[in-house]
Amino acid sequence: MKKIVFLLLILSSSALALMNMSLDEPYEGITSNSVIEIVYDSSGIWLGTAGGASYLADGETSWRTFRGNSGLHSKEVSALAASVYNGTTYVCIATLHTEEVSGENIPVGDGFSITTDGGETWLPDSVSQPGNATYFGKLSYDLDMYQNDIYSATFYGGLVYSMDGGNNWDNLYLNDIDSTDLVDSTFRSYSNRYFSVKVDTTLAPDTISVFAGTAFGINRFIFTDYGDGLKQDAAWQIGYSLADSANSLPGNHVVALATTGEPGRIYDVFIVGDRAYVAHDQKGLYVVNIYNPDSPNTIGFYEGINLGKAHGVYVSGDYAYVADYAMGLRIFDITGNSPAYVSSFSTGEATHDVFVLGDYAYVANHLSSVTIVNVSDPANPVQESQYMDYGGINGVHVVGDYAYLAAGDDGFVIVDVSDPANPVQIGIDDSLGFANEVFIDNNLAYIADDVLGLVVLDITDPDSLSRVDMSGMLGDAKSVYFENDLIYVADDLAMRVYELAADTLAYLGFHDTPGTATNVVVEGNYAFVADNYHGLQIYDVLMPGSILTEGNFAPVCSSYIWAGCRVGVGEAAQDYAVAYTTDYGNHWKTVIHESAWDFAFIGDTVLVATDNGLYISDDYENWEVITEIEDVSGLSKYFPSGFFCVETVGSEIWAGGADGTIHSADGENWNVFRSQLYEDEHFAYPSPFSPVASTRRGATIHYKPIQTTDVTIKIFDFNLDLVTTIIDGASRTGGMEADNDVWDGKNDNGKMVANGVYFYNIKLGTGEDWWGKVAVIK
Repeated sequence: MKKIVFLLLILSSSALALMNMSLDEPYEGITSNSVIEIVYDSSGIWLGTAGGASYLADGETSWRTFRGNSGLHSKEVSALAASVYNGTTYVCIATLHTEEVSGENIPVGDGFSITTDGGETWLPDSVSQPGNATYFGKLSYDLDMYQNDIYSATFYGGLVYSMDGGNNWDNLYLNDIDSTDLVDSTFRSYSNRYFSVKVDTTLAPDTISVFAGTAFGINRFIFTDYGDGLKQDAAWQIGYSLADSANSLPGNHVVALATTGEPGRIYDVFIVGDRAYVAHDQKGLYVVNIYNPDSPNTIGFYEGINLGKAHGVYVSGDYAYVADYAMGLRIFDITGNSPAYVSSFSTGEATHDVFVLGDYAYVANHLSSVTIVNVSDPANPVQESQYMDYGGINGVHVVGDYAYLAAGDDGFVIVDVSDPANPVQIGIDDSLGFANEVFIDNNLAYIADDVLGLVVLDITDPDSLSRVDMSGMLGDAKSVYFENDLIYVADDLAMRVYELAADTLAYLGFHDTPGTATNVVVEGNYAFVADNYHGLQIYDVLMPGSILTEGNFAPVCSSYIWAGCRVGVGEAAQDYAVAYTTDYGNHWKTVIHESAWDFAFIGDTVLVATDNGLYISDDYENWEVITEIEDVSGLSKYFPSGFFCVETVGSEIWAGGADGTIHSADGENWNVFRSQLYEDEHFAYPSPFSPVASTRRGATIHYKPIQTTDVTIKIFDFNLDLVTTIIDGASRTGGMEADNDVWDGKNDNGKMVANGVYFYNIKLGTGEDWWGKVAVIK
């Protein structure tokens, strides 16, 4: 999301922390600390900066920066987007430059630079420079992509799009007035001045929406049958209303947009023929057609269960038995396409799993017990008995007269249920870590354990259980399934396949799952994985060493549209605020009163880049705010200066602003990335800086000693009189960039200095003596 007002300041030489050098391109390193966009392209991270587009491929440690003579039209990036389509990764980068007109610097769009191979080659200029993005004021402030289609908010150029990877371009118009406004170059329509754009695919493939932020609210363009060509069915305008300010967009100047489908969690799946019965925590019970595993689709569903949370499902005969986490056992007639509710039986909160054998349903409670329910009459379920285990029961598998329990901290438990009215424990292995699920085949129990991974027990003698083998995993094992002599395990990170031969587990292969897998079931050549927020994943497992993605089913419960707003044209009382809507703009809820630039998501958690920090929340009411980050090395720091952009890769967080880029793999430990220097180069940034008005209120003296040494840094005025000493003989590590030495604009007496140019002197114990300039403007 391009920083509109601040962008022109950031891109000016006075606000950059750029290196003044001429290098062969691409440059090996980052060339600017002013980061306005971060995008993950499925293979690496791109930074859009004032000094070029920097790329860090997965698994690499060195950045490459593309600038004016290495693929981009100029070095100043204004927008960046990426998309993967049909196995090809498309990256589109918009740049600009400034030209002086009547003594004033005017931004000029350069068009787009497009690569499909990580910057090795770029499309020719004639392909990627549409007229509406290559003139005074016609610059791209924001980009988004869907498949290989590109959408650009180009301010005076309107909403520009290409449906063929950048070869041909056209415009979308809200109405005929906006079309005339652009064609005649009057530029008077504020609804035709675009600052942000986001493609919403939560209703794909039937419906695609393009949300575009303007100076007069949000324009929504709606398309159906998208794959058959661009067919605009409707265009809506969403704006601020003083009469309904509590429910309206808080401001008409919309500089940031995001959309996220809230699919809810899929916890369990049961396969019967060509149908998959899916336990969905918000929608309830889905019936999915899997006749074509590459394109599963909904046959029917029962929504009433959303009063609780469906965690487990088992199908027996004409009925589906659902373990509802909040409500207990619920029974549905599945003879029709959509499940019909039959009855319920309360087994307490935290009902987690269910197994049905004959006339009995064995219902596992995550906190306390297994309840044996007589379901011979599904309309009138009756409790037969209850086996208590206060460690909680996560999974249950019943064979013959025995119920086998995955009992969490209590491990693996065998219960004799030959008399359902009087269950009796006859075996236990409490040496496990945390048992989540169990699958029984012949005399072997396969257990998915959070701590130990896959554990195999010999259960021939329940009084004397013996461990056959075990296999630890990178993730926590959640589910296990045995089919065709192979063992399938779903853990936090992947679905894994094992074979047991001569009492030894052999690891055959795996497939990363996009989310957190909670259950796996195998039917024929396909594995069906309940993958939490990412829906039902279907994999071809014919060759365990080379598992292929076949299809996906991820029902959407609601779509969140997020907007970063500020005061625009129109009615009074608008606000600088962040708001979201779950009904496509009919009602908005304002949650933060800050100027926001960008959004990112980790599951339910939203991250918002604002002028006053990185806001994080998982309930959209209570917020954590990050304003300052220290690098794990202790030698670098991101000082309070706001954030312009944020991106997530799984659970990893990337964010950037005027003080560089930060990254965390766990949300607790951070790395700070800044422009990388030769050993004898240094600078002060920002320069000029304001010790009063700037949120940062200081200038960093950035340098890199050749070897570990003592360092002294002093500030002098224009007469070379000493102003203050920042550090005196402090130890700094060789080869490491130092970013924690800051001048706050004060002298040795603690008084703020006057406006002007000052000199810093870096004196190293190894003999180097470096000088540079820093300017102060209060």
